Amino acid sequence: MNHPMESSFERLLAKLVHDGIDIFTVMHGCRLGDFRDEIRHFDSGGMSIFYLGPRGLIRLKLGTHREKDAVDVSALRQLLEDPDAFA
Repeated sequence: MNHPMESSFERLLAKLVHDGIDIFTVMHGCRLGDFRDEIRHFDSGGMSIFYLGPRGLIRLKLGTHREKDAVDVSALRQLLEDPDAFA
């Protein structure tokens, strides 16, 4: 059974995919492997989709000075506090 936060995060991820998605190889000196404990996945159409969990995304976005990243961090923190925040 999935953790309730995973369902909410998958809905948020679906919105991000619809609106556009960021793919990175190196950001703020970090590589994807640095987030090994935060890598999540879900299956869709026979494919595994890998993504960073909320804590990993917060870690990435805290180092930027972009307003949209500050908004994302706020939303991700809400999601961590209340898994149904975006239900």
